[in-house]
Amino acid sequence: MDIGVTNVSKDQEMGLEYALGLLKEQHQEIIKLRFEEGLTFKEIGERLGKSQRRCGQLCKHALKWLASPLKRVWIIEGYEGRIAGMNKLAEDLSKEYLKEGKTKQATLIVQGPEALSKVTPRMVKLLAGVGIFNNAILRELMKNDLWTRGIPGIGEETGKKLALYMYDAGLIDETYEAYKEAVDHAYFWKKFTKWNVEYMDDETLTK
Repeated sequence: MDIGVTNVSKDQEMGLEYALGLLKEQHQEIIKLRFEEGLTFKEIGERLGKSQRRCGQLCKHALKWLASPLKRVWIIEGYEGRIAGMNKLAEDLSKEYLKEGKTKQATLIVQGPEALSKVTPRMVKLLAGVGIFNNAILRELMKNDLWTRGIPGIGEETGKKLALYMYDAGLIDETYEAYKEAVDHAYFWKKFTKWNVEYMDDETLTK
Protein backbone atom coordinates (compact mmCIF):
# COMPACT_ATOMS: atom_id res chain seq x y z
CA MET A 1 0.00 0.00 0.00
CA ASP A 2 1.46 3.35 -1.07
CA ILE A 3 1.20 5.80 1.82
CA GLY A 4 3.55 8.37 0.32
CA VAL A 5 6.31 7.62 2.85
CA THR A 6 9.64 5.91 2.14
CA ASN A 7 11.96 4.20 4.65
CA VAL A 8 9.10 3.78 7.12
CA SER A 9 10.19 3.69 10.77
CA LYS A 10 8.71 1.46 13.44
CA ASP A 11 6.92 4.46 14.92
CA GLN A 12 5.42 5.28 11.51
CA GLU A 13 4.25 1.67 11.22
CA MET A 14 2.51 2.15 14.57
CA GLY A 15 1.03 5.37 13.22
CA LEU A 16 -0.27 3.54 10.16
CA GLU A 17 -1.90 0.89 12.34
CA TYR A 18 -3.53 3.61 14.40
CA ALA A 19 -4.72 5.47 11.30
CA LEU A 20 -6.19 2.26 9.87
CA GLY A 21 -8.06 1.81 13.13
CA LEU A 22 -9.74 5.18 12.59
CA LEU A 23 -11.43 3.88 9.41
CA LYS A 24 -14.87 2.32 9.36
CA GLU A 25 -14.85 -1.44 9.93
CA GLN A 26 -15.79 -2.31 6.34
CA HIS A 27 -13.01 -0.08 5.03
CA GLN A 28 -10.50 -1.72 7.37
CA GLU A 29 -11.58 -5.12 6.11
CA ILE A 30 -11.24 -4.14 2.46
CA ILE A 31 -7.74 -2.72 3.06
CA LYS A 32 -6.66 -5.89 4.89
CA LEU A 33 -7.95 -8.23 2.20
CA ARG A 34 -6.51 -6.15 -0.63
CA PHE A 35 -3.08 -5.26 0.71
CA GLU A 36 -2.32 -7.87 3.39
CA GLU A 37 -3.83 -10.92 1.72
CA GLY A 38 -3.33 -9.65 -1.82
CA LEU A 39 -6.81 -10.56 -3.04
CA THR A 40 -8.31 -9.13 -6.21
CA PHE A 41 -11.51 -7.12 -5.97
CA LYS A 42 -13.34 -10.06 -7.53
CA GLU A 43 -12.04 -12.38 -4.81
CA ILE A 44 -12.85 -9.84 -2.09
CA GLY A 45 -16.37 -9.51 -3.48
CA GLU A 46 -16.88 -13.27 -3.39
CA ARG A 47 -15.75 -13.40 0.23
CA LEU A 48 -17.82 -10.42 1.38
CA GLY A 49 -20.86 -10.92 -0.81
CA LYS A 50 -20.37 -7.68 -2.71
CA SER A 51 -19.82 -6.89 -6.37
CA GLN A 52 -16.30 -6.45 -7.75
CA ARG A 53 -17.13 -2.85 -8.62
CA ARG A 54 -18.43 -2.10 -5.13
CA CYS A 55 -15.27 -3.50 -3.54
CA GLY A 56 -13.17 -1.29 -5.78
CA GLN A 57 -15.22 1.73 -4.77
CA LEU A 58 -14.88 0.92 -1.08
CA CYS A 59 -11.13 0.48 -1.40
CA LYS A 60 -10.81 3.80 -3.23
CA HIS A 61 -12.87 5.49 -0.56
CA ALA A 62 -10.82 3.90 2.25
CA LEU A 63 -7.53 5.02 0.71
CA LYS A 64 -8.87 8.53 0.24
CA TRP A 65 -9.89 8.76 3.89
CA LEU A 66 -6.54 7.31 4.94
CA ALA A 67 -4.80 10.04 2.94
CA SER A 68 -6.85 12.80 4.59
CA PRO A 69 -4.81 15.14 6.83
CA LEU A 70 -6.36 13.93 10.10
CA LYS A 71 -5.29 10.35 9.40
CA ARG A 72 -2.17 10.74 7.28
CA VAL A 73 -0.47 12.86 9.94
CA TRP A 74 -0.25 9.76 12.16
CA ILE A 75 1.69 8.00 9.40
CA ILE A 76 3.99 10.92 8.59
CA GLU A 77 4.85 11.81 12.19
CA GLY A 78 4.53 8.31 13.64
CA TYR A 79 2.35 7.36 16.58
CA GLU A 80 4.66 8.50 19.38
CA GLY A 81 5.77 11.46 17.28
CA ARG A 82 2.19 12.58 16.80
CA ILE A 83 1.37 12.27 20.49
CA ALA A 84 4.51 14.23 21.40
CA GLY A 85 3.66 16.89 18.81
CA MET A 86 0.13 17.33 20.13
CA ASN A 87 1.41 17.68 23.69
CA LYS A 88 4.08 20.20 22.70
CA LEU A 89 1.58 22.31 20.78
CA ALA A 90 -0.71 22.38 23.80
CA GLU A 91 2.14 23.26 26.16
CA ASP A 92 3.42 26.06 23.91
CA LEU A 93 -0.04 27.58 23.57
CA SER A 94 -0.57 27.29 27.32
CA LYS A 95 2.62 29.28 27.92
CA GLU A 96 1.44 31.97 25.49
CA TYR A 97 -1.89 32.27 27.30
CA LEU A 98 -0.10 32.55 30.65
CA LYS A 99 2.06 35.40 29.31
CA GLU A 100 -1.17 37.17 28.34
CA GLY A 101 -2.63 36.55 31.79
CA LYS A 102 -5.27 34.16 30.46
CA THR A 103 -5.04 31.45 33.12
CA LYS A 104 -8.38 29.84 32.24
CA GLN A 105 -7.39 29.40 28.60
CA ALA A 106 -3.91 28.20 29.63
CA THR A 107 -5.54 25.36 31.52
CA LEU A 108 -8.23 24.53 28.97
CA ILE A 109 -5.87 24.33 25.98
CA VAL A 110 -3.96 21.35 27.41
CA GLN A 111 -7.13 19.53 28.37
CA GLY A 112 -9.45 17.48 26.19
CA PRO A 113 -12.73 18.68 24.64
CA GLU A 114 -14.59 17.23 27.63
CA ALA A 115 -13.32 20.19 29.68
CA LEU A 116 -15.33 22.63 27.57
CA SER A 117 -18.72 23.71 28.87
CA LYS A 118 -21.68 21.93 27.22
CA VAL A 119 -19.58 19.44 25.24
CA THR A 120 -21.30 16.04 25.33
CA PRO A 121 -19.69 12.59 25.77
CA ARG A 122 -20.75 11.79 22.19
CA MET A 123 -18.85 14.80 20.85
CA VAL A 124 -15.77 13.77 22.83
CA LYS A 125 -15.99 10.23 21.46
CA LEU A 126 -16.32 11.41 17.85
CA LEU A 127 -13.33 13.74 18.18
CA ALA A 128 -11.24 11.06 19.87
CA GLY A 129 -12.16 8.79 16.96
CA VAL A 130 -9.93 10.87 14.69
CA GLY A 131 -7.20 11.45 17.25
CA ILE A 132 -8.25 14.82 18.68
CA PHE A 133 -7.28 14.47 22.33
CA ASN A 134 -6.65 18.05 23.38
CA ASN A 135 -8.13 21.45 22.67
CA ALA A 136 -4.91 22.68 21.05
CA ILE A 137 -5.43 20.28 18.13
CA LEU A 138 -9.12 21.22 17.95
CA ARG A 139 -8.11 24.88 17.87
CA GLU A 140 -5.72 24.33 14.98
CA LEU A 141 -8.31 22.34 13.06
CA MET A 142 -10.84 25.14 13.38
CA LYS A 143 -8.62 27.41 11.31
CA ASN A 144 -9.54 25.33 8.24
CA ASP A 145 -12.49 25.57 5.85
CA LEU A 146 -15.28 23.10 6.64
CA TRP A 147 -13.23 21.79 9.55
CA THR A 148 -15.56 18.87 10.31
CA ARG A 149 -14.81 17.11 7.01
CA GLY A 150 -13.15 13.79 7.77
CA ILE A 151 -14.78 13.46 11.20
CA PRO A 152 -17.56 10.85 10.91
CA GLY A 153 -20.68 11.76 12.87
CA ILE A 154 -19.93 15.47 13.18
CA GLY A 155 -22.07 17.42 10.77
CA GLU A 156 -22.88 21.09 10.37
CA GLU A 157 -24.89 21.52 13.56
CA THR A 158 -22.50 19.66 15.86
CA GLY A 159 -19.55 21.43 14.26
CA LYS A 160 -21.26 24.76 14.82
CA LYS A 161 -21.86 23.99 18.48
CA LEU A 162 -18.25 22.94 19.05
CA ALA A 163 -16.98 26.10 17.38
CA LEU A 164 -19.17 28.28 19.58
CA TYR A 165 -18.10 26.37 22.71
CA MET A 166 -14.46 27.01 21.78
CA TYR A 167 -15.28 30.68 21.13
CA ASP A 168 -17.09 31.05 24.46
CA ALA A 169 -14.07 29.50 26.18
CA GLY A 170 -11.81 32.10 24.57
CA LEU A 171 -9.81 29.51 22.62
CA ILE A 172 -10.75 30.82 19.15
CA ASP A 173 -11.84 34.24 17.91
CA GLU A 174 -13.83 35.78 15.06
CA THR A 175 -11.01 35.18 12.55
CA TYR A 176 -11.34 31.40 12.70
CA GLU A 177 -13.12 29.76 9.78
CA ALA A 178 -15.06 27.51 12.16
CA TYR A 179 -16.51 30.57 13.92
CA LYS A 180 -17.39 32.31 10.65
CA GLU A 181 -19.17 29.19 9.42
CA ALA A 182 -21.00 28.82 12.73
CA VAL A 183 -22.47 32.32 12.80
CA ASP A 184 -23.07 32.79 9.08
CA HIS A 185 -25.03 29.99 7.43
CA ALA A 186 -24.75 31.56 3.98
CA TYR A 187 -20.96 31.71 4.36
CA PHE A 188 -20.90 28.05 5.35
CA TRP A 189 -23.27 26.97 2.61
CA LYS A 190 -21.29 28.73 -0.11
CA LYS A 191 -18.13 26.85 0.86
CA PHE A 192 -19.96 23.56 1.35
CA THR A 193 -21.61 23.80 -2.08
CA LYS A 194 -18.25 24.43 -3.72
CA TRP A 195 -16.70 21.47 -1.92
CA ASN A 196 -19.67 19.23 -2.73
CA VAL A 197 -19.42 19.99 -6.46
CA GLU A 198 -15.71 19.15 -6.43
CA TYR A 199 -16.34 15.80 -4.78
CA MET A 200 -19.60 14.74 -6.38
CA ASP A 201 -17.89 11.65 -7.78
CA ASP A 202 -17.70 10.33 -4.22
CA GLU A 203 -21.47 10.43 -3.71
CA THR A 204 -22.04 6.82 -4.72
CA LEU A 205 -19.35 5.64 -2.31
CA THR A 206 -21.28 6.78 0.76
CA LYS A 207 -24.58 5.15 -0.12
